[in-house]
Amino acid sequence: FSMKKLLVILGPTSTGKTYLVRKISDEMGGKLVIVLLGHHTPDEICGFQILADTVLVSADPYWWREAEEFAVNNPDKFVIVFLDELDKSKEEVQGVMCTVTRNKTLRGKVLPKNVLFVAACNPTNFKGAFRSRVAFIPVPLTRERLLEVAEDHWLAKTAAVSVPVEIAHNHDPD
Repeated sequence: FSMKKLLVILGPTSTGKTYLVRKISDEMGGKLVIVLLGHHTPDEICGFQILADTVLVSADPYWWREAEEFAVNNPDKFVIVFLDELDKSKEEVQGVMCTVTRNKTLRGKVLPKNVLFVAACNPTNFKGAFRSRVAFIPVPLTRERLLEVAEDHWLAKTAAVSVPVEIAHNHDPD
């Protein structure tokens, strides 16, 4: 279930980005873990290392523990880790999350295959290196735009098939 690039839903505030991801998660019958990136430091995103006696112990971040636990206990269901407010996060957080989402690893630990990552942000200018690692889907959404990226993102194809396009105009604010 690997995706070549991080799928990023791009749109102004209250255009249905979170609603879309919730709807996809509901349609897939899985779990949604929301991470508000604008509120975290790189250490909080990656977890902390704690010195216990003379041993350095890693403490996984809350979102990793929640996603991993559900994925392991429900191997036939998907977990979507929704990285919200990507545009409000620090550049270091963006870089870390691109690496984590691409490799599904954190400090040598690997997430189960049924964990997927999707991000959302308001329109902004990301730097070239970051832009090359993500695929943007602008809202309001069209089925055509979702299908354009479906070759690299089967999750986008699932959304195009199962989620009504009207969500961009008839939704709960995010």
